[in-house]
Amino acid sequence: VWLSDLLPQGSTTKGSVLYPKENGGEGGAATWVSGSGNKPQMDFDLTSQSAFVKWIAGWVVVDREMLDDIDWISSYIQSKMLISLKVAENDFILNGTADANPVQGLLDVATAYDGTFTAAVDKIVDSAYGQIPEDTFEFYQGNTSILNVRDAVAIGLNKATGSGEYDLPAGTVVFENGALKVAGLQMATTTQLAANNFLTFDKTATLLINRLKPELRMFEDATLAKQNKVMFRIEERITLAIFNNAAVVKGSLA
Repeated sequence: VWLSDLLPQGSTTKGSVLYPKENGGEGGAATWVSGSGNKPQMDFDLTSQSAFVKWIAGWVVVDREMLDDIDWISSYIQSKMLISLKVAENDFILNGTADANPVQGLLDVATAYDGTFTAAVDKIVDSAYGQIPEDTFEFYQGNTSILNVRDAVAIGLNKATGSGEYDLPAGTVVFENGALKVAGLQMATTTQLAANNFLTFDKTATLLINRLKPELRMFEDATLAKQNKVMFRIEERITLAIFNNAAVVKGSLA
């Protein structure tokens, strides 16, 4: 499961996208009695935010004879290049970019976990079902969590200190068929998140916007032809919108 598989998807034909950034607000709906004056006002603090479309790309050169002699080499190369692209895509979603027109990633905007729990699983659950609803006035609730691949294994293979038996909280943590499930949250793992950290968020507070879906092409120009080589290039153009920073929480598993 790649991070882009988890996020809502949009598309654009522009080089950047404007979207509303939610910065809290004052007031809200309340009980009103006829004749008591004006009905309650909802005041949402919204600002206009730009998300600049970015290229994610890579290329590889191979000997022409490999394409002629190995029937499956083309699909092999395409598969490997797509995986590399998706790993870079994971990094972009988490960390954004730091160029002249930066894009903020999930870790850039995330609020630090502020609960009182100390166990790893407890922190993840509390951040999703406690902190996010509280900080966003129940406009959002955590539904997705990201872990480093090794941390997911450590939680899934948790052992009791005394007996040494595998000891997962009943009904809260399940580790089956290589997939970790925690309290109904959609879990994803990646090597792009540093070990001993977690990131929990409501995916409806995000939007992954595509300008160009992953595209792979083969090239053979004069220079490559002289060396009997061909080049494969893969690339996409995407950006990320995050509507509410408080709907994203990060913390340490320690």
